Amino acid sequence: MDPASKYCHPEITLAVTDADLKKCMNVRYQVFIIEQKYPAYIEENEPIDPIADHYLLTAALINDPKGTRVPVGTVRFHQDDNGVAILSRLAILADARGHSYGRKLVEFVIAAAKERQCQALTLTGQYDKRSFYKHLGFSMTDGRIFHRYTVPHCYMTMSL
Repeated sequence: MDPASKYCHPEITLAVTDADLKKCMNVRYQVFIIEQKYPAYIEENEPIDPIADHYLLTAALINDPKGTRVPVGTVRFHQDDNGVAILSRLAILADARGHSYGRKLVEFVIAAAKERQCQALTLTGQYDKRSFYKHLGFSMTDGRIFHRYTVPHCYMTMSL
């Protein structure tokens, strides 16, 4: 573990309460709007949110005798009309990166997609993050790069 880390003992749960969903949205807001400078409206009334499963990764604060857990990551998962699994909105707070929390969330979604007997898992990822996804078994679908709010993205998929 990184000696500078302030987090330990990550746990992933399905966000089912309004409070947990709000924690997921707060992580996304911090990463996409504050840090990456996407326009705020992309996180408002997002049409996939109501039909998706949202997973929340919390971690304990190191040296906290109360064992306080805080939200540090989230990912969204849903299936399209053809039963293809779609991973989206993976976000890890900046000060929690480097501890494989993103990998843990993606692996959690892969397991959920397999449990639902999906044949493939797809995503639209930021182009500069493609090696992260490639290490987890994804490949670029067609090599095409497109821009979403000036940020280069690509389509990726994995067979399950």
